[in-house]
Amino acid sequence: NGKDYNFISEDCFKERIKNSAYVEYAIVFKNYYGSSHANVMKLLKDGYDVLFDIDWQGAKQLKNSNYSNILSFFIMPPSKNIIYDRLLQRSIFSGDNEEAINMRMAMYETEIKHKDEYDYIIINNNLVECVNKIHSLIDNLYFFSYWALSI
Repeated sequence: NGKDYNFISEDCFKERIKNSAYVEYAIVFKNYYGSSHANVMKLLKDGYDVLFDIDWQGAKQLKNSNYSNILSFFIMPPSKNIIYDRLLQRSIFSGDNEEAINMRMAMYETEIKHKDEYDYIIINNNLVECVNKIHSLIDNLYFFSYWALSI
Protein backbone atom coordinates (compact mmCIF):
# COMPACT_ATOMS: atom_id res chain seq x y z
CA ASN A 1 0.00 0.00 0.00
CA GLY A 2 1.30 3.44 -0.92
CA LYS A 3 4.01 2.22 -3.30
CA ASP A 4 2.54 0.71 -6.46
CA TYR A 5 -1.08 1.02 -5.32
CA ASN A 6 -3.12 2.86 -2.74
CA PHE A 7 -5.73 0.60 -1.24
CA ILE A 8 -8.99 2.23 -0.19
CA SER A 9 -12.51 1.00 0.40
CA GLU A 10 -14.97 0.59 -2.45
CA ASP A 11 -17.17 3.29 -0.90
CA CYS A 12 -14.24 5.71 -0.75
CA PHE A 13 -13.36 4.94 -4.37
CA LYS A 14 -16.96 5.56 -5.50
CA GLU A 15 -17.01 8.85 -3.59
CA ARG A 16 -13.82 9.90 -5.36
CA ILE A 17 -15.41 9.05 -8.71
CA LYS A 18 -18.33 11.33 -7.85
CA ASN A 19 -15.84 14.09 -6.98
CA SER A 20 -13.89 13.65 -10.26
CA ALA A 21 -10.74 12.68 -8.38
CA TYR A 22 -9.53 10.39 -11.17
CA VAL A 23 -8.33 11.18 -14.69
CA GLU A 24 -9.42 7.64 -15.52
CA TYR A 25 -10.78 4.67 -13.63
CA ALA A 26 -12.09 1.20 -14.33
CA ILE A 27 -13.38 -1.94 -12.69
CA VAL A 28 -11.06 -4.76 -13.73
CA PHE A 29 -11.50 -8.33 -12.48
CA LYS A 30 -13.83 -7.10 -9.73
CA ASN A 31 -11.32 -4.51 -8.49
CA TYR A 32 -11.44 -0.72 -8.83
CA TYR A 33 -8.42 1.02 -10.36
CA GLY A 34 -7.90 4.68 -11.03
CA SER A 35 -5.27 7.35 -11.69
CA SER A 36 -5.41 10.30 -9.32
CA HIS A 37 -6.05 13.61 -11.04
CA ALA A 38 -3.97 15.44 -8.41
CA ASN A 39 -0.97 13.11 -8.84
CA VAL A 40 -1.06 13.34 -12.63
CA MET A 41 -1.39 17.13 -12.60
CA LYS A 42 1.53 17.46 -10.17
CA LEU A 43 3.76 15.34 -12.39
CA LEU A 44 2.84 17.33 -15.47
CA LYS A 45 3.35 20.63 -13.64
CA ASP A 46 6.79 19.38 -12.54
CA GLY A 47 7.70 18.76 -16.20
CA TYR A 48 7.31 14.99 -16.30
CA ASP A 49 5.60 12.95 -18.95
CA VAL A 50 3.06 10.48 -17.58
CA LEU A 51 2.90 6.81 -18.49
CA PHE A 52 -0.31 4.95 -17.59
CA ASP A 53 -0.44 1.17 -17.21
CA ILE A 54 -4.18 0.80 -17.69
CA ASP A 55 -6.76 -1.31 -19.48
CA TRP A 56 -8.98 -0.34 -22.41
CA GLN A 57 -11.60 1.31 -20.21
CA GLY A 58 -9.15 3.84 -18.78
CA ALA A 59 -7.42 4.34 -22.13
CA LYS A 60 -10.77 5.15 -23.72
CA GLN A 61 -11.47 7.74 -21.03
CA LEU A 62 -8.11 9.41 -21.64
CA LYS A 63 -8.61 9.37 -25.40
CA ASN A 64 -12.05 10.96 -24.98
CA SER A 65 -10.83 13.54 -22.46
CA ASN A 66 -9.70 17.11 -22.93
CA TYR A 67 -6.10 16.05 -22.39
CA SER A 68 -3.98 16.63 -25.44
CA ASN A 69 -1.13 14.57 -26.81
CA ILE A 70 -2.34 11.14 -25.77
CA LEU A 71 -0.38 8.29 -27.34
CA SER A 72 -1.69 4.79 -26.72
CA PHE A 73 -0.16 1.34 -27.07
CA PHE A 74 -2.02 -1.95 -26.87
CA ILE A 75 0.45 -4.62 -25.84
CA MET A 76 -0.82 -8.06 -26.68
CA PRO A 77 0.50 -11.60 -26.47
CA PRO A 78 1.34 -13.52 -29.63
CA SER A 79 -1.51 -15.98 -28.93
CA LYS A 80 -4.17 -16.98 -26.43
CA ASN A 81 -2.16 -20.07 -25.48
CA ILE A 82 0.88 -17.96 -24.66
CA ILE A 83 -1.11 -15.61 -22.41
CA TYR A 84 -2.39 -18.66 -20.54
CA ASP A 85 1.18 -19.93 -20.07
CA ARG A 86 2.26 -16.46 -18.88
CA LEU A 87 -0.59 -16.31 -16.38
CA LEU A 88 0.43 -19.72 -15.02
CA GLN A 89 4.02 -18.48 -14.60
CA ARG A 90 2.79 -15.25 -13.00
CA SER A 91 0.66 -17.22 -10.53
CA ILE A 92 3.83 -18.50 -8.88
CA PHE A 93 4.55 -14.95 -7.70
CA SER A 94 1.08 -13.42 -7.62
CA GLY A 95 -0.66 -16.22 -5.79
CA ASP A 96 -3.43 -16.30 -8.42
CA ASN A 97 -5.32 -19.57 -8.26
CA GLU A 98 -6.89 -21.48 -11.15
CA GLU A 99 -10.14 -19.55 -10.71
CA ALA A 100 -8.35 -16.20 -11.08
CA ILE A 101 -6.49 -17.44 -14.16
CA ASN A 102 -9.72 -18.73 -15.71
CA MET A 103 -11.45 -15.40 -15.00
CA ARG A 104 -8.65 -13.55 -16.80
CA MET A 105 -8.78 -15.98 -19.71
CA ALA A 106 -12.56 -15.54 -19.96
CA MET A 107 -11.97 -11.81 -20.47
CA TYR A 108 -9.29 -12.34 -23.13
CA GLU A 109 -11.61 -11.86 -26.11
CA THR A 110 -13.23 -8.78 -24.56
CA GLU A 111 -9.83 -7.20 -23.97
CA ILE A 112 -8.43 -8.06 -27.40
CA LYS A 113 -11.43 -6.69 -29.29
CA HIS A 114 -10.43 -3.17 -28.13
CA LYS A 115 -6.97 -3.27 -29.69
CA ASP A 116 -7.99 -1.22 -32.73
CA GLU A 117 -8.92 1.69 -30.45
CA TYR A 118 -5.20 2.30 -29.80
CA ASP A 119 -2.65 4.24 -31.81
CA TYR A 120 -0.24 1.29 -31.89
CA ILE A 121 -0.59 -2.45 -31.41
CA ILE A 122 2.58 -4.08 -30.11
CA ILE A 123 2.86 -7.87 -30.01
CA ASN A 124 4.96 -8.92 -27.05
CA ASN A 125 6.90 -11.93 -28.36
CA ASN A 126 9.99 -10.86 -26.45
CA LEU A 127 9.94 -8.37 -23.56
CA VAL A 128 13.18 -6.59 -24.51
CA GLU A 129 12.09 -6.21 -28.14
CA CYS A 130 8.66 -5.02 -27.04
CA VAL A 131 10.14 -2.37 -24.74
CA ASN A 132 12.60 -1.27 -27.44
CA LYS A 133 9.77 -0.90 -29.95
CA ILE A 134 7.81 1.31 -27.56
CA HIS A 135 10.93 3.37 -26.73
CA SER A 136 11.57 3.84 -30.44
CA LEU A 137 8.01 5.02 -31.09
CA ILE A 138 8.16 7.43 -28.16
CA ASP A 139 11.57 8.74 -29.20
CA ASN A 140 10.21 9.38 -32.69
CA LEU A 141 7.20 11.19 -31.26
CA TYR A 142 9.00 13.10 -28.50
CA PHE A 143 6.59 16.01 -28.65
CA PHE A 144 3.81 14.02 -26.97
CA SER A 145 3.22 14.77 -23.30
CA TYR A 146 1.15 11.78 -22.20
CA TRP A 147 1.12 8.11 -22.92
CA ALA A 148 -1.59 5.61 -22.22
CA LEU A 149 -0.25 2.07 -21.96
CA SER A 150 -2.48 -1.01 -21.72
CA ILE A 151 -1.44 -4.51 -21.17
